[in-house]
Amino acid sequence: MIQKLRLYSMKKLSYGIAPILILSGLLWSGCSKEEESPSPELQGIVASWDGGYLTVADCLHTFRELYTLNDVNPQKLEEFVLQAGHEWSSEKILYERALERQLDRDPVYLDRIRPLREEYSMNLLIRHEVDEPIRLTEKEVRRFYNEHKDEFMVPGSYSYYRIFFSNEKHGPEEAQKRAKECWQKLERGGNFNELLDEYTDTDSRKKYQLWGPFRPGDRPAEIEQVILETPVKTHSPVVETPPSGYMIFYPERKKETETKSFEDSKRTAYQQLFKRTREERLEAFLEELAASYQVTPHPELFDEEDVDNEKILLKIEPGNMTVSWGEFVKYAEARGAKSRAERLELFEHFGKRKLLLNHVHQLDFTDTQYFKDRFRPVERRVLSDYFMELTIDAEITPTEEEVYQFYEENLEAFRRPAMVEAWHITKAIHYPMNASEQDKLNAETETYNQLMAIRTLIAEQGHSFITWAHRFSDNPDGGYLGYVSMLDMPPEWSSVVARLEDGEISQPFRVEDSFEMVLRGKLDESGVLKYELAQEKAYDLCRKSQIAKARAAHIEEILSQANYKFDYKPLADLILRLFKLDSEPPKYYLDPYKYS
Repeated sequence: MIQKLRLYSMKKLSYGIAPILILSGLLWSGCSKEEESPSPELQGIVASWDGGYLTVADCLHTFRELYTLNDVNPQKLEEFVLQAGHEWSSEKILYERALERQLDRDPVYLDRIRPLREEYSMNLLIRHEVDEPIRLTEKEVRRFYNEHKDEFMVPGSYSYYRIFFSNEKHGPEEAQKRAKECWQKLERGGNFNELLDEYTDTDSRKKYQLWGPFRPGDRPAEIEQVILETPVKTHSPVVETPPSGYMIFYPERKKETETKSFEDSKRTAYQQLFKRTREERLEAFLEELAASYQVTPHPELFDEEDVDNEKILLKIEPGNMTVSWGEFVKYAEARGAKSRAERLELFEHFGKRKLLLNHVHQLDFTDTQYFKDRFRPVERRVLSDYFMELTIDAEITPTEEEVYQFYEENLEAFRRPAMVEAWHITKAIHYPMNASEQDKLNAETETYNQLMAIRTLIAEQGHSFITWAHRFSDNPDGGYLGYVSMLDMPPEWSSVVARLEDGEISQPFRVEDSFEMVLRGKLDESGVLKYELAQEKAYDLCRKSQIAKARAAHIEEILSQANYKFDYKPLADLILRLFKLDSEPPKYYLDPYKYS
């Protein structure tokens, strides 16, 4: 019943901040009385029960803070509304019961809610002071469209059939010979479809596939240029596509680039103009905010060894905010910043974030009604979940018989994937400086041929794959991958390894800016883990299943005893209004009964 909490993220706040354009205590200046006064529809009742009710305003704030419109399938609106009303009402009832037991003072709950309160305080202040005040007129949007028409182009596209001649299957010389032979037949009037059936080495599942549509730039330049220069429904010259082989293309259709009309581009233009307007306000704010506080950083700590975690890295006045080296290190490690350069770059964003948080404290923003209304759904969800954890979850302890029965009834949950033993050699492609397309092609071919030569030595002369991996590979792993799940392999790998037999070496294949060659070992077939090996996982899954059922039953009992009643129409109307407002940010965060 209780869904996982989702933090509202505004432009990656963890890496930067957005502007608050006023620094005075007059937090709500600039808003008219009409804007401040909520619509009477927000006081409408969505659900009621003995001793309580859920208003449209409750639902509005809950949806905005804990959901997105992507969570709602418009074709299943009724299902979502019924489930949401049921869930949000039960959360409110449980929240009130938790308050009666003073669980809002429990140290465990306080530890859970504290980081959320901090994150939301910054996000909501940004929303109120930056996003919501932006008003864009249709005239401004149209002017933006006219000045940036190149950004509203519908790119051209093309689709094609192809005949593929494989180096791997026939060898380079024979593949080239077959390609020329096929092309000569086409030149003499041969039917492309018949010759495709006769010559192509494409997998049978894709043999007759229409490839595309592709946009300019989607395919390699040497392929795309030929396709674009070849008239529709005619065959191309033979095109070499190293290292795989050769191809002949047959463009089936092409579409020219065109400019979308203003009406078709209006929504996108609005969103792009809003984004740029917001960025301008952001930049202006950063300068003003930095000038309003005294920030004292200590970047010299980045050059010291074994820095004491208690040392002060940053101090901000007024506010007397101090940030220790240990706090920053924890922040950096959570974001994968390990090197000095990475941490220095992150420190700039970290400092701005702390500057914003200090400003939040100076404004006493969390004491405002604006914040309380919007953060309350988060508090309800976390506290009601904690209440259920203490009253329901704590009583659930599956017996050994129940765990085993769960295992027997859910064997697929304990299936492990097939594992294959593998070794590999990696060779990076070294492109020359300022390389032309031909230079790049030459570098790729050279790397491919190097691996092919090694493959010959291993396969035909008995050289050791591992020895070559140590001597030649650009990967420091020593060449041994161990037993690897086929599901965990990148697509480029799995498609190759799946076709290899035990002890077989692959042809070199491309992975980003390198070529790989794989030696396949033994295959450990997929299967269900024995109960003895799966017992711990079975216990956890069984307990989670029992908790979910117990919670659902408890909620049904609570609502039944409380004489729960629900009105579908006002909540459905609210969601539909939010869909309409979503096309014009930031109206999505304004009163939906005034702006939709």
